[in-house]
Amino acid sequence: MERTGIHLDFDLCRKIMFRVEEVMAQEGTKGPDKYSFEGYSNELVGNNIRMLFDRGMITARERAEFSLRSDTLRYWPTSLTQKGMRFIENIKDDDLFQESVRRANQAQSGATLRVLERRIQDCKKELVVA
Repeated sequence: MERTGIHLDFDLCRKIMFRVEEVMAQEGTKGPDKYSFEGYSNELVGNNIRMLFDRGMITARERAEFSLRSDTLRYWPTSLTQKGMRFIENIKDDDLFQESVRRANQAQSGATLRVLERRIQDCKKELVVA
Protein backbone atom coordinates (compact mmCIF):
# COMPACT_ATOMS: atom_id res chain seq x y z
CA MET A 1 0.00 0.00 0.00
CA GLU A 2 1.42 3.35 -1.02
CA ARG A 3 1.79 6.04 1.64
CA THR A 4 0.34 9.36 0.55
CA GLY A 5 -0.43 12.79 1.99
CA ILE A 6 1.37 15.82 3.30
CA HIS A 7 2.48 14.57 6.73
CA LEU A 8 6.04 14.40 7.99
CA ASP A 9 7.37 10.85 7.69
CA PHE A 10 10.64 10.42 9.60
CA ASP A 11 11.55 7.16 7.84
CA LEU A 12 10.99 8.77 4.46
CA CYS A 13 13.05 11.82 5.47
CA ARG A 14 15.87 9.48 6.42
CA LYS A 15 15.63 7.72 3.04
CA ILE A 16 15.65 11.08 1.25
CA MET A 17 18.71 12.25 3.17
CA PHE A 18 20.60 9.03 2.39
CA ARG A 19 19.62 9.34 -1.28
CA VAL A 20 20.82 12.96 -1.43
CA GLU A 21 24.14 11.86 0.02
CA GLU A 22 24.37 9.02 -2.51
CA VAL A 23 23.45 11.23 -5.48
CA MET A 24 25.94 13.91 -4.40
CA ALA A 25 28.69 11.28 -4.46
CA GLN A 26 27.81 10.27 -8.04
CA GLU A 27 28.62 12.10 -11.21
CA GLY A 28 25.82 13.10 -13.54
CA THR A 29 22.20 14.08 -13.24
CA LYS A 30 20.61 15.05 -9.97
CA GLY A 31 17.04 15.36 -11.24
CA PRO A 32 13.76 14.36 -9.64
CA ASP A 33 13.87 10.84 -11.11
CA LYS A 34 16.40 9.94 -8.38
CA TYR A 35 13.82 10.54 -5.65
CA SER A 36 11.23 7.86 -6.27
CA PHE A 37 10.72 5.53 -3.29
CA GLU A 38 8.72 2.33 -3.42
CA GLY A 39 5.63 2.53 -1.25
CA TYR A 40 5.54 6.34 -1.16
CA SER A 41 3.56 8.67 -3.42
CA ASN A 42 5.38 11.48 -5.23
CA GLU A 43 3.16 13.89 -3.30
CA LEU A 44 4.42 12.59 0.05
CA VAL A 45 8.05 12.47 -1.14
CA GLY A 46 7.82 16.02 -2.48
CA ASN A 47 6.25 17.34 0.71
CA ASN A 48 8.93 15.73 2.86
CA ILE A 49 11.65 17.12 0.58
CA ARG A 50 10.09 20.54 1.08
CA MET A 51 10.09 20.07 4.87
CA LEU A 52 13.78 19.12 4.81
CA PHE A 53 14.45 22.19 2.66
CA ASP A 54 12.45 24.45 4.98
CA ARG A 55 14.44 23.10 7.96
CA GLY A 56 17.69 23.98 6.21
CA MET A 57 18.98 20.42 5.77
CA ILE A 58 19.06 20.37 1.97
CA THR A 59 19.08 22.70 -0.96
CA ALA A 60 16.35 21.99 -3.48
CA ARG A 61 15.01 23.02 -6.85
CA GLU A 62 11.40 23.70 -7.66
CA ARG A 63 9.84 22.63 -10.91
CA ALA A 64 7.99 25.37 -12.76
CA GLU A 65 4.25 25.23 -12.15
CA PHE A 66 3.45 24.94 -15.86
CA SER A 67 5.61 21.82 -16.24
CA LEU A 68 4.02 19.87 -13.41
CA ARG A 69 2.10 16.69 -13.98
CA SER A 70 0.30 15.00 -11.13
CA ASP A 71 2.90 12.22 -11.03
CA THR A 72 6.01 14.42 -10.89
CA LEU A 73 7.86 15.91 -7.96
CA ARG A 74 7.49 19.63 -7.46
CA TYR A 75 10.73 19.81 -5.42
CA TRP A 76 13.88 17.73 -5.57
CA PRO A 77 17.10 17.98 -3.56
CA THR A 78 20.29 19.28 -5.10
CA SER A 79 22.66 18.94 -2.11
CA LEU A 80 23.03 18.57 1.63
CA THR A 81 23.72 21.70 3.67
CA GLN A 82 26.24 21.73 6.54
CA LYS A 83 23.30 21.25 8.89
CA GLY A 84 22.10 18.34 6.77
CA MET A 85 25.54 16.74 6.83
CA ARG A 86 25.60 16.88 10.63
CA PHE A 87 22.06 15.50 10.78
CA ILE A 88 22.80 12.60 8.43
CA GLU A 89 25.76 11.53 10.56
CA ASN A 90 23.37 11.22 13.51
CA ILE A 91 20.69 9.25 11.67
CA LYS A 92 23.09 6.61 10.30
CA ASP A 93 22.96 4.77 13.63
CA ASP A 94 19.72 2.79 13.33
CA ASP A 95 19.19 2.29 17.08
CA LEU A 96 19.77 5.99 17.79
CA PHE A 97 17.42 6.97 14.98
CA GLN A 98 14.61 4.62 16.02
CA GLU A 99 14.78 5.67 19.69
CA SER A 100 14.85 9.35 18.69
CA VAL A 101 11.80 8.85 16.44
CA ARG A 102 9.97 7.07 19.25
CA ARG A 103 10.65 9.99 21.58
CA ALA A 104 9.83 12.60 18.94
CA ASN A 105 6.47 10.97 18.32
CA GLN A 106 5.68 11.28 22.03
CA ALA A 107 6.34 15.03 22.07
CA GLN A 108 3.48 17.16 23.34
CA SER A 109 4.18 19.80 20.70
CA GLY A 110 3.91 17.31 17.84
CA ALA A 111 6.54 15.43 15.89
CA THR A 112 8.60 17.85 13.81
CA LEU A 113 12.12 17.74 12.39
CA ARG A 114 13.19 20.20 15.09
CA VAL A 115 11.82 17.87 17.80
CA LEU A 116 13.60 14.91 16.15
CA GLU A 117 16.88 16.84 16.12
CA ARG A 118 16.51 17.53 19.85
CA ARG A 119 15.64 13.91 20.65
CA ILE A 120 18.71 12.72 18.72
CA GLN A 121 20.91 15.02 20.81
CA ASP A 122 19.23 13.80 24.01
CA CYS A 123 19.80 10.16 23.05
CA LYS A 124 23.43 10.84 22.11
CA LYS A 125 24.06 12.47 25.50
CA GLU A 126 22.52 9.48 27.27
CA LEU A 127 24.74 7.09 25.29
CA VAL A 128 27.84 9.09 26.27
CA VAL A 129 26.84 9.03 29.95
CA ALA A 130 26.02 5.29 29.94
